[in-house]
Amino acid sequence: MTRVSAYAVCVRAGTLLLVHQSAPGPAQGRWTLPGGGVEFGESPIATVHREVAEETALDATVHQLLGVHDNVYAGDDGSLRHGIRLLFRADVRGTVRLAAGEIDDIGWHPVGRLPHSTTGWGLLAASLTLENGSAVGDGPAG
Repeated sequence: MTRVSAYAVCVRAGTLLLVHQSAPGPAQGRWTLPGGGVEFGESPIATVHREVAEETALDATVHQLLGVHDNVYAGDDGSLRHGIRLLFRADVRGTVRLAAGEIDDIGWHPVGRLPHSTTGWGLLAASLTLENGSAVGDGPAG
């Protein structure tokens, strides 16, 4: 099974917005970018808007595609899955509020010092941020 997901790469003052996922899935118990699975018929940009709002209560302005992360992993049932993750630069506005459900923490983390338990696509986002400097972000404070 292949699963396409879309994520927001939000950078502010040298920090990257991450959420800590508590729900089952490939990011369970890890820090990851706000985002998630693209629903049938939904555009990846609409996915980023929806997921950022659901997970953080922030409003996202989505910009360019920064990169793609993919890997093959074992699902909860042991079957192999292919995750394809689209990483979009985004700015966020509003007040962070922890949504009930799949996320149990939200934080801005220094791009060069992400938590040890950050997902591969979170690490890729940080790498792209460091490579591109201000081209990736430092969007409006929210």
